[in-house]
Amino acid sequence: MQVDVKTLVNALPVVTLVVAGIFSYSNVTSSTEQNAEEIEDNTESIEVVENDVKDLQLTQAKLEMKVTNIEGQVTDIKADTALILTMMRESTK
Repeated sequence: MQVDVKTLVNALPVVTLVVAGIFSYSNVTSSTEQNAEEIEDNTESIEVVENDVKDLQLTQAKLEMKVTNIEGQVTDIKADTALILTMMRESTK
């Protein structure tokens, strides 16, 4: 059986197409796997960030409570100071 050059030349585009398809499929598969890994890594990173945000929100709530308590104490101190000054003024009369 003898293969002539014309048959080989006619088959070349089909062979090229098949080889290109194989490489394309390989590249797509590889990209898909890499994307899946990156999605998994991003999901883990998002979970870490979500935990950090929750911790920061808790810290913020605690600080807001402390600030509110301090504001109340400052108001009380102002009232006490005003009362003391009034009493001192009255006692020196």
